[in-house]
Amino acid sequence: MLIAYISFLIFLFLSFYWISKDESFRVEDCSKKLFFLGFGLKLLSAIALWIVYTYIYSDRSNTDIYKFFGDAAYIFEATKDKLILRYKLIFGLEDLSSITGFQQGVNFWHSETEVFFNDNRTMIRVHLLLYHFSQGFYLLHILFFAFLSFIGSMGLFKFFKSFSSLSSKLLFAISFLPPSLLFWSSAPLKESYLLFSLGLLLYGVSIWLKRISTKAFFFIGLGIFLLLTIKLYILFSLLPGLILILLLRNKTLKIKLLIAFSLILTSLFFIFQEELINALANKQLKFKELIIQTKPKSAIPLNSFSNLTEFILVQPQAFFNVFIKPAWPTHWNMFTIIAAIEHLVYIAILSLPFLFKRKTSPGDQLLVLYSISFLIIATSIIGSTTPILGAIVRYKSPLIPFYLITIFTLIDFSKLTKSHQ
Repeated sequence: MLIAYISFLIFLFLSFYWISKDESFRVEDCSKKLFFLGFGLKLLSAIALWIVYTYIYSDRSNTDIYKFFGDAAYIFEATKDKLILRYKLIFGLEDLSSITGFQQGVNFWHSETEVFFNDNRTMIRVHLLLYHFSQGFYLLHILFFAFLSFIGSMGLFKFFKSFSSLSSKLLFAISFLPPSLLFWSSAPLKESYLLFSLGLLLYGVSIWLKRISTKAFFFIGLGIFLLLTIKLYILFSLLPGLILILLLRNKTLKIKLLIAFSLILTSLFFIFQEELINALANKQLKFKELIIQTKPKSAIPLNSFSNLTEFILVQPQAFFNVFIKPAWPTHWNMFTIIAAIEHLVYIAILSLPFLFKRKTSPGDQLLVLYSISFLIIATSIIGSTTPILGAIVRYKSPLIPFYLITIFTLIDFSKLTKSHQ
């Protein structure tokens, strides 16, 4: 365990040292203290969630922050004399199901929802790799995922800044401080890994827009690969808007190219619509089976669909469940009250762009266009497949910065302040 404590202190020191020295964390009109604050809040939020799910909701078998950690701990102990096998499992060179006697001790290695990669196994592999340093000391896992989350939010910040005319401090608040983003995307959960992957991809895009370089290719490629290993639908939601941005930022672009892109995208959707609809319908079915088994208090009505017409008809319900329903949950506890207050604020500020409309720059317009594209696609997928409100609040947490950047970009704050004088 001494190794674990030493590893924790070394990693904590290296995290703050990297933030203080790396050029990627330097912004002209932002103090470095602001980013130290961002990382500190991420770490504190992760610790808070750990405390809640360790000492208040203490059933580890049904707690996401322990599910994958528990499987990793079992595999680590079971392979203590089989190190080559362990590293094959970590790097995906061996499937646990092919090894006799290993299946009994793991609960979440198998998943019927995988497309390219199994996101459960991705999380177990990350925990298993960390276990070499932590020896089961969970705070090291918390620290690691909090730092991944910090890098992800930093990537969002850099991406927003490459387009937006808003102040850096407001962009920092949008990228780092939304309560749901802090709470659900800082701890050892899939959302932290997802935010990290998303941030890397968008950071690469922000570099690409300034200058095409090896560095841009590296971050874009790494971001895409990591998103494939955790949440394919987020990558699917991102790409149309990103491609559109890259086309529109090209000043020599002809309108014919935009029309061609739109036609290709539409054609691909209709060609693969049956496969897409079936995949989403199966995802929803798995959730409904989970509801029957576990009877969660936050289960909500959601109509089934089996074809494109039915999928379109379920969209009003899907968007309502994602954007509005969290403000009035199915039951009340500490989490749902906080989420309800947060979402009431999000609903309230939706009127401000209409009351205090701002004249936007071309960069602002591109950012709003991209964010709306991402929000519509991701919300449609989350809302159509997830009949559990608690899961929706978690899944939508990485979307909140894009909602806020859209709203605040369209608000004229000078008019807003004058109206209160």
